Amino acid sequence: MARPVPGSVRFAAASLLAALLTVALMAASQQQPAAPSPPSTALNTVSLFDGTTLNGWDGRSDVWKVDGGAITGDVAHGPSSVSDTTYIVWKGGEVGDFELRAEIRTEGRFVNSGILYRAFVLANAPRGGGPARGGANAPYKLGGAQLDFDAAGRYAGQYFDVANDRLLLVRRGQVVEQADKPSVIGSVGDDAALGRVVKPGDWNELRIIASGRTMIHLINGQVMSVLVDRDASKFRPKGLLALQLEGAGRVRFRNLWLKTD
Repeated sequence: MARPVPGSVRFAAASLLAALLTVALMAASQQQPAAPSPPSTALNTVSLFDGTTLNGWDGRSDVWKVDGGAITGDVAHGPSSVSDTTYIVWKGGEVGDFELRAEIRTEGRFVNSGILYRAFVLANAPRGGGPARGGANAPYKLGGAQLDFDAAGRYAGQYFDVANDRLLLVRRGQVVEQADKPSVIGSVGDDAALGRVVKPGDWNELRIIASGRTMIHLINGQVMSVLVDRDASKFRPKGLLALQLEGAGRVRFRNLWLKTD
């Protein structure tokens, strides 16, 4: 099981990476996913969702609502295809070094979701090379780093660089260092074994740790992917935080906690 994160997010990326890789190798030997961890009680930890309203969030009103104590996105009343990716953006400002915990649940075979961070608005830019979409969705087309989460759990935990030619940068189980080109420098476990940690159709705990150029994705207490981004032209030290909805179905988020310095 994952160890508690030290009080400050701003500590040496090398030490953080070494510690979490050790934890990942230990967790990879477990057959059952870890139970969701309680949020930190540190003074620099804040709740991003009050459980009843979308106060503090900005998204399409025909897509996002609060239902059953969760931020809920439903494509039945919004975008109708995978090219109509939309986001709901946290209005608390940009995040740099941070730890984020959230619970997610998807409904529907073809829904795709995830959490975008250190992100930016791309009102007229295509997603992943696809056609640009304008209109009501224009303010909610973003680019940036993403912890991916799909309904089937096939890609859950990977690192995807949205609206960037780097795209799928770190597959589940990989530790990648990106400079002029990506290089796999280690592993946190077998992809199939890590996939069994994901609980399709149920609540899953997502956790993102971003410390300088090191970004770590965890699901249900298990490290899924690690990126050390040394790309001078593409690395973003801070940006927006947003929740994604793509495809056909419904996604729910609850218990969102953000820890910063």
